[in-house]
Amino acid sequence: MSHPSILLRQLALHARAAVLSFAAVLAVAIGVPMLAHADPTALTVSTTTLTAAEVNAAYSQTLAATGGTAPYTWTLVTGTLPVGVSLNATTGALTGTPTATGMSAITVRATDSSSNTATAALSLVVNSAVSVSMTTLPASQVGVAYTQTLAATNGVAPYSWSVTTGAIPAGLSLNATTGVISGTPTTVGAGAFTVRVTDSYSKTADQALSIVVGQAVQATTTSLADGMVGVAYSQTLVGSGGVTPYTWSITTGTLPAGLTLTAGTGVIAGTPTTAGTSSFAVQVTDANGQLAAGALSINVTNVAALVITSASLPTSTVGSAYAQTLAASGGVAPYTWSVVGGGLPAGLTLGTTGVLSGTPTTAGTSTFTVSVADSAAHTASVSLSLLVNTTTIPVGNLDADVLAACARGSLTASITRLCEVYKAGQLPPWAAVVFGRIIVKYTDEQPITFNDKVTLACQQSGISSSIASLCAVYVAGDLPAWAKTNIGGVILGVTGNAQVSFKDDDKQKGKSHFVVDCDNVPQAKFKADVKPTVIVIPAPKVTVNVTTTATHDDSRNVSFSNKDDHRDDQKVSDKSKDNKSNSSWGTKVTTTVTTMFKKH
Repeated sequence: MSHPSILLRQLALHARAAVLSFAAVLAVAIGVPMLAHADPTALTVSTTTLTAAEVNAAYSQTLAATGGTAPYTWTLVTGTLPVGVSLNATTGALTGTPTATGMSAITVRATDSSSNTATAALSLVVNSAVSVSMTTLPASQVGVAYTQTLAATNGVAPYSWSVTTGAIPAGLSLNATTGVISGTPTTVGAGAFTVRVTDSYSKTADQALSIVVGQAVQATTTSLADGMVGVAYSQTLVGSGGVTPYTWSITTGTLPAGLTLTAGTGVIAGTPTTAGTSSFAVQVTDANGQLAAGALSINVTNVAALVITSASLPTSTVGSAYAQTLAASGGVAPYTWSVVGGGLPAGLTLGTTGVLSGTPTTAGTSTFTVSVADSAAHTASVSLSLLVNTTTIPVGNLDADVLAACARGSLTASITRLCEVYKAGQLPPWAAVVFGRIIVKYTDEQPITFNDKVTLACQQSGISSSIASLCAVYVAGDLPAWAKTNIGGVILGVTGNAQVSFKDDDKQKGKSHFVVDCDNVPQAKFKADVKPTVIVIPAPKVTVNVTTTATHDDSRNVSFSNKDDHRDDQKVSDKSKDNKSNSSWGTKVTTTVTTMFKKH
């Protein structure tokens, strides 16, 4: 017989069932649907997501179900698993090694032992191999806090980080879990290293990186140019180190009146209005907010008056190249020159740099006005004159030798004056050669030769056989010193077809002092101790004693003495009147010649 408590429980269950049965019948009778009773043991698939897979990495995840009656069996209802992955029907395990990237959408079904079923829609992603996505890192700065997070792509998180080769700059470190490089660099330089990222499938990827540690920002400008009142001014401040761009500011003191500082460029510019010295401090701020300062000053002065310092010009000669640079002072360089009045001599031009140059083509005196302008638009002008002479030195001259002799020191006043007359082109043509010889002889104290010019003359075509013989003797160097000049003069006079000696007086201008019997030119070599049989009466070798006096503004008296040390068998005398030359050649005779030269 059952226990009373058991009987009571059974009666309660029957009563409950009866009530439910009656309710169901009543619901049907009145047309009201009756809610189904939820079965807490119903079969469901509890796996709602799948972890990502990685190509060429072993994959494993087991599907799970709840409710129903175990054991379960699993089937793939729709979709296709990634190549290389399969589903175990008994255990529900998805395993294998995916061989291609992509995403597979699938539907799986779980069936319990009572044939109850449940399904779930899932997706399985196969990622590419893990890689470090950063190839460069920003620069850092000594003493400035630095932080940068490394990043990876693909693979399957979580990632871990490490340094495999090299070293991160001193003061910085790498967090293995977060991939953050942080700290405060302590040393200038470039740290090169290799980082490795490892994903959850233990797949790795390496990347070479570097961090440049630069010097702290500095204001490197230590001085600034002076300024001038009323003259445009511009100077650019310069910074170094830190991280650009820079920003500039004035922290103490002030700039000169009229000047301003542009913060973004560091340019101090404007037009100063007041003279004086202004001291101030500038500050540069880099892109990281780091600061540096420097003390500077600008001295502003008043502009000196612009003045042309060229007051005169040296004379020029027709057909000879001329160049003279005009000069100015004060104002603000650079200067620009121009002609504003009158006219330059024909053949000459004035460049903007102040160089007066060209080759004069017409004799005469030209008066003109030149003007100079500085960069501050100040101007100055001056009137100048330039004399163009017609005098030219005849063929066979000692031009280069004479000028070189005149340039030497220790000249007497007489020779200095003679040099001035010579260089000024104020000698008649017949006197230019003679005086040139006097100057060279007096200053050099050595035999005068025309070696280069005589050689050139001997190379001319169409010379006579007599002159050719003279040339052969001359070029061979078989002439005594006294004959070189004389015979050389003959060669030049004949082959150059030019007058090479001076004339004694107005009545005998057509007569040359060189008298040569061309038919009797000796073919044998000259000997130093034998006089030539040819009558040669040249301008003699001279021992010079020169004095000059100026009687008035338009004339000069020049006196010199000639001593013939070579001829004792000939004597030629030319009578002359007042102010005419008087020369006689004989045994050891010294003669004085006085001539007046008019200015040109």
